[in-house]
Amino acid sequence: MHVMRSRVAGLWWISSKPDNKVAGNLLIEDRKLELIGSFDDIKLDAYDGLPKIVKAEQQTTIQGVARDGGEKYTLEHFADPSHSTVHSYRADTYRLGDIFIGKHIDKTKNLTFDEYCIKFPYLYEWLNDGVVAASTTLEGKILRRKSTTITIGCAKAIEIYEDEKIKLSLVSTVSKMPILSIGKNINIEQECILEIKSKKSSLPLFEALSIIIHFQRFLIIAVGQSLEPIDIKAKADSAMGYTTVLPRRFKKKEYGDIHIYDMNLTFDDIKTECKTLFASWFASRDKYADIFDLFSVLCSDTPKMLENELKDIIGAIEGYVRIEQGNLDIRLDRAIKTMNEAIPKNDRPLKRSDYKKIRITRNQLSHMSIKPDDSQFILSHEEMCFTYEKLLVLFEYSVLKSLGLSPEILKKFYNKRKSW
Repeated sequence: MHVMRSRVAGLWWISSKPDNKVAGNLLIEDRKLELIGSFDDIKLDAYDGLPKIVKAEQQTTIQGVARDGGEKYTLEHFADPSHSTVHSYRADTYRLGDIFIGKHIDKTKNLTFDEYCIKFPYLYEWLNDGVVAASTTLEGKILRRKSTTITIGCAKAIEIYEDEKIKLSLVSTVSKMPILSIGKNINIEQECILEIKSKKSSLPLFEALSIIIHFQRFLIIAVGQSLEPIDIKAKADSAMGYTTVLPRRFKKKEYGDIHIYDMNLTFDDIKTECKTLFASWFASRDKYADIFDLFSVLCSDTPKMLENELKDIIGAIEGYVRIEQGNLDIRLDRAIKTMNEAIPKNDRPLKRSDYKKIRITRNQLSHMSIKPDDSQFILSHEEMCFTYEKLLVLFEYSVLKSLGLSPEILKKFYNKRKSW
C-alpha cells in the first residue's frame, strides 16, 4: 500500500506523448503540478524571429512516475497551464482535478470501475464488530491467567443496501498484523471499509462518489463529527489491483480518537433494520438533492459565517418540509413548526414565539424588507448560535424519523444530540 505524500517529485508527460517527459513536482494538497519546463514545443516564428509557442495536443490526462518508488500517477488537468520563467527557461504549472495513484489512465471521461473500497474515520468504531477475538484461560484459587488465545478471523461483510445496480457492505478486516514472526510488540490493527460492488455493468466513478457522499452524510449524523473519506480505492476487474482515487475535493485531515459511547447513533442501534433504513436513505437522495447538498456544506470544515450557517439550515428545513408534504407554498413559520412538533411535546427545543424571530431574522439577513416594529425580534449573535444548533438537531431528527427509526432510538439520539 502506498504512503500518501503531499509532494511527489517525478517525470510527467501528456498521455498521448509518452516520449516527451518533463521533470516536476506534484503538490497533492494544493492540486498543482509544477513542471521544471513545459510540454509545449517552442519554435522560432519565421516572420519576426521571436519564440512562438506551438501547443501540444490537449489530452484528458497527464501521466507520471514518482522518482522515489516508481509509483504511477494519472492527473486530470484544467485548460491551459500558467507560465513562469526560471533561469531563462519556461516553467508551466497545471491546475488539477481528480488524481489517480497506482495506474496510468489515458482518459477519465466516463471512467468506470467494478468495485470501490472506501475508508472513513470512525467507521470501525461505529460498527464495533471486528474479526479479532481473545479468550483467556484461568487457573488456581486466585484465578491466575494460564493462557490467552488471540484468534484472527477472515474478513467479515455485513450487507446494508442493495438495488438492481449495486450492493453496499460494511467489511471488517485486519489492516495491520505481524506476518512472519512475533516480536516483543505485537501490532494488530482492525479496520472497517464501505464496499461498493457493481452488480451488472461497471459503475461510473461520478455515481460512486455520489453514493459515497450520501453514506457520509448518514455517518456524520450518527457519529456526530465532521468527517470525509480518508481513502478511496477502485478496481476495474478482479485480475487487476486497486487504484487510489483522490477526488478534487479531497483534503488530508487528521482525526482524533472517539469512543462509541460518545456517538449519537451506533450501528448496533439500527442493526435489525439497517437494510430498510438504508433503502429509505438512498431512495431519498435524489428527492432531496439540493437539501442534502446544503447539509453537506454545513457539516464541512469550510470556514463559514454564523449568519450564513443560520440561513442555510433555515433554507434546508423550509425546502425539506415543502418537498416532504408536496406543497411548495408552505410558509417558513409552518415549516419550522412542523419539524419542532415532530419531537414529543415536553422535549421540543423551540417555543412558539421563536418561529417569528427565526423568520424575521432570516429576512433581515437576506436583505429583505422588514417592518420597523419587527427589529425587536431579530436574534442577537448569541441567540443565533443556540438557534442554529437547535435547528440543525431538528433537521437531523426529522430526517431520521422519516427513515422509520423507532421512538426509543430517536429519543436516544435526541438526548445525545441536544446541548442546550
